[in-house]
Amino acid sequence: MNPADNITKDISENSDMVLFWGCDPETTPWGFSGQVASPICYFWKEIGIKQVYICPDLNYGAAIHADKWVPILPNTDSALQLAIAYMWIKEEIYDKKYVATHTVGFDVFKDYVLGKEDGIPKLLNGFL
Repeated sequence: MNPADNITKDISENSDMVLFWGCDPETTPWGFSGQVASPICYFWKEIGIKQVYICPDLNYGAAIHADKWVPILPNTDSALQLAIAYMWIKEEIYDKKYVATHTVGFDVFKDYVLGKEDGIPKLLNGFL
């Protein structure tokens, strides 16, 4: 499982929530550990780690594990991701220290998300 041999331990010890975006851990095995995703999801539920699923269909994993299911239209993932980034940037709730030390080109991305590049802020109309 290297280099991901401690990922479930890290999540279990350091997370309040796990986000599953466009996937179903009950029917699609994880590449690093096969079908272990199912018992891990049950374990996370047992220890109080919330699970949020973003997917157009109420798949099996979302139906049995989700504390929240966000049904999006197919092929709208990018719009939602940009809208989330817009809110993080606009409300300054992203980890600025991490971004400063672990990213390249954030200023260009930030300008794009805020609409400075093309005059179109990347928010979801009617929601923000």
